Amino acid sequence: MFGIREFLLNMLFIILEIFVYQIFWADRIRQFEVRTMQRNQILVFFLSVVSISLCIYFPVSYTDGFRYDLRHIPLLIGILYGGNAVGVGLLVFIILFRLLLGGGGVGNTVIVFTLFTLISMLIRPHYHKLALQKKLWLSAALTFSFCLVPLWLIQFLKADPFLADVSFYFPLSFTVVSILTVCIAIYLIERSIEMVQMRVDIEQAEKMNMLGELTASIAHEIRNPMTASRGFMQLIKERAGNEADQKYAEIAISEIDRAQETISEYLSFAKPEMEETETIDLSLHMKSVISIISGYAAVNNVDITCSLEKAVIHVNPGKLTQCLVNIIKNAVEACEGNGQIHIATSSDGDRAIIRICDNGAGMDEDQLQRLGTPYYSTKEKGTGLGLMVCYRIISMMRGRIQAESTKGEGTCFTIFMPASL
Repeated sequence: MFGIREFLLNMLFIILEIFVYQIFWADRIRQFEVRTMQRNQILVFFLSVVSISLCIYFPVSYTDGFRYDLRHIPLLIGILYGGNAVGVGLLVFIILFRLLLGGGGVGNTVIVFTLFTLISMLIRPHYHKLALQKKLWLSAALTFSFCLVPLWLIQFLKADPFLADVSFYFPLSFTVVSILTVCIAIYLIERSIEMVQMRVDIEQAEKMNMLGELTASIAHEIRNPMTASRGFMQLIKERAGNEADQKYAEIAISEIDRAQETISEYLSFAKPEMEETETIDLSLHMKSVISIISGYAAVNNVDITCSLEKAVIHVNPGKLTQCLVNIIKNAVEACEGNGQIHIATSSDGDRAIIRICDNGAGMDEDQLQRLGTPYYSTKEKGTGLGLMVCYRIISMMRGRIQAESTKGEGTCFTIFMPASL
């Protein structure tokens, strides 16, 4: 038979898995990187294995080889938050474990859990796009279908006499408790993810704030003597008596200009306010940006093509130009030989979309995750500040930047901006 104690024990095993994850792993996450996600999958798999094992060992009910427990909930959590590879591993573990235990119901386990795993994998890509409330409804519906349908079939086929003795009370109780457990588990997981993301964002914001205060306090003081030095170097170049001295002076001037450019990037990051905003046609603005960068692209043997649709946005045109020129310039420098860059603008409901794609060297997952962080650049002499400023300016315009890349095939930056309707 069964009772509330068995239900609570199974729930405890599942909730305990989440708290162990939170205490020993989530609090240690400092940055979302590829290595972090891989370790996350491994940890989710092993915690789910432990939880599933305990649920099977202490079932809600066990009669004639049929085991009724909440092992399907760690399986669902493993698939949704660990990935398809974790789900397949957990499915294999459940089937092997059940074969070792023997008894009736093995065939039922194989069929039902295989179908449940496949359906969960199909739902997973859409699941993470949903808000928390919709995630709870979806997981509840999936759990409902898993619990009620197999139990009803077993009862209908009279495969387990136990279900015939308890009438409809057991399937209904089992379904309700399963839905309650999965909703509690997913709510805790989502809050845990939210807290981790919030802490990472706060730590990043503190670093950015410190960097902004530092740059604001010293950048102007550095620029003043550099401006004077550049002026004297220009005089030396004009008065140089031989070609070698002129060349040295020219090199010194170019290096001073490069240092000035870096300082300007620091200042742009420290104070990227949107002084004045206005409503503009994005397609016309993009034509202006392309005309600015086309000469640089031609010198580097890079061809720029575009498909521009009208989209109206409310932004600071100067800051937007700064961002777009920086991103396109990076795309030009990423191309080698006969490079191709395609720029497109479009509108999608309340969003304006800018896509800048190149066929350059591309980036791996680790490089892609670190884009927009201070002092990280894939260029030999890059500081990473230019792209970091772009991310911040677009964010202040209530937009966001999404980067996709494949090593050796190219990179595509997509900028989403609120459209002015």
